[in-house]
Amino acid sequence: MGRHVGTYMGEDRKVSLEQRDDVQEAAKERLRDAQWTDGTIAGVRRAAHGQGH
Repeated sequence: MGRHVGTYMGEDRKVSLEQRDDVQEAAKERLRDAQWTDGTIAGVRRAAHGQGH
């Protein structure tokens, strides 16, 4: 069964394709295993880390 990961950052955010891919990569394995909450948290943490928080 295939799953695709998509990331919407919002129209008012300046996020490079590299940053977006990094966020998706952080969440991908968990989302593939249907670990929706853990996958979301992993992506959010990676995004926050990438923004210097």
